Amino acid sequence: IDPTQQQAVTYVRRLACSSGILGCLLQRMDAYVPPGDYLGCVEQQWTLLIPRFIVRNECNKELYYIEGPRVCTCAMYTDATFQVLSAESGVQVASIAHTWEHTLVSYNLSLTFPSHQIENKQKALLIGAAFLLEYMFFETAKKTRCCSCW
Repeated sequence: IDPTQQQAVTYVRRLACSSGILGCLLQRMDAYVPPGDYLGCVEQQWTLLIPRFIVRNECNKELYYIEGPRVCTCAMYTDATFQVLSAESGVQVASIAHTWEHTLVSYNLSLTFPSHQIENKQKALLIGAAFLLEYMFFETAKKTRCCSCW
């Protein structure tokens, strides 16, 4: 919701296994801006040890790669930082971090943009990526304390 109380972005994700076992039913989240214009998507790539995602714009051009820490890709229980890398140069342009906040006694999900060259549309896609990562790797694990792929 923007300051005028209008919906700013809609994220759509199909039902799929969080872990993407054997590369089938990988996660994908699409982003739309009113009145339904396609903004782009975040797609999970199949890997064994390093979670990896591709962020694409409305023309299907690869904008960013998101890479997580080397772990079992079905669940993470601790702090983790995902690097957002430029698809063109491979340089880190942002980060998505999931951390435990001791003073608030809760988990925090933060998206940091050290680069001021990221457009608002691309920031909206990265916010969607942060939500997808939270769901896939942390939310289910917090509730069940086991792999989200079972």
